[in-house]
Amino acid sequence: MEPRRLLALLALCLCQEAHSLQCYTCRNAPHSTACNTVTNCSTPASGFCMEVVDRGNTTTVSKSCEALCRDVSGTTGGVDSSSYCCTSDLCNGESSVGFTSTVVSLAAGVGWLLLRVRL
Repeated sequence: MEPRRLLALLALCLCQEAHSLQCYTCRNAPHSTACNTVTNCSTPASGFCMEVVDRGNTTTVSKSCEALCRDVSGTTGGVDSSSYCCTSDLCNGESSVGFTSTVVSLAAGVGWLLLRVRL
């Protein structure tokens, strides 16, 4: 490869804007839809979006950018906690942890339509 082309390719690689991961962030929101702040996470320190749902006397949702993350579920002191980790932009959006009633309702509706069309 010609030195000029090699130098141009190197300059192009160095000049590209670094893409930082975007995550929803909040602390102790009453539900997932109340957590809608979009944050550009620092790179490379934050490679994960995380959602933590705590269900005790009340339910709280916290979302954040994290350098390290692990999906965990368990109960401590009467509080059920679930954490969900992901690596794509805004992947910790509404109802990241578990299935929602909306998804179940949608699937039931599609199933019903398919049965009606076949009959």
